[in-house]
Amino acid sequence: MKSAVFMMALSMSISIVFTKAEESVVKGVDCSVPKGTCPFTDGTCGAYYYWGGAIHCFRVCKCEGTNDCLIDEDHALVRGNKSFPDTVFTCKPIREFTECDNGDIALVYTQPGLIGQILCLCSRGRRYEQAGSGIYKCFD
Repeated sequence: MKSAVFMMALSMSISIVFTKAEESVVKGVDCSVPKGTCPFTDGTCGAYYYWGGAIHCFRVCKCEGTNDCLIDEDHALVRGNKSFPDTVFTCKPIREFTECDNGDIALVYTQPGLIGQILCLCSRGRRYEQAGSGIYKCFD
């Protein structure tokens, strides 16, 4: 009887431990310690990449004063295929990076996992600068 009670208590404690552990995991992404801040608050939050059978990230910038990466479709650009994704997460939705004003800094994706910065050069309001795989149009 004592062993049955002990086994029941043990199984309950194990399930509690597993439940707590599952709650702390964020979408299966193991992140490193944050490594500094960006020169601007709405910059990139970090580069995520697939390597060695796992997804890793290096959070390199602060978003609105925190080091929390926004991990949703509006804030991610996925490159590559389903087996080996190279994903870049940002503090601003990707759609907000496609327009800029003359002299503004725009973000471009120079290669998978890396975000670069370019200076927007607008002429007559309709020209754009192209860098890497990003094309940015100027505001009207």
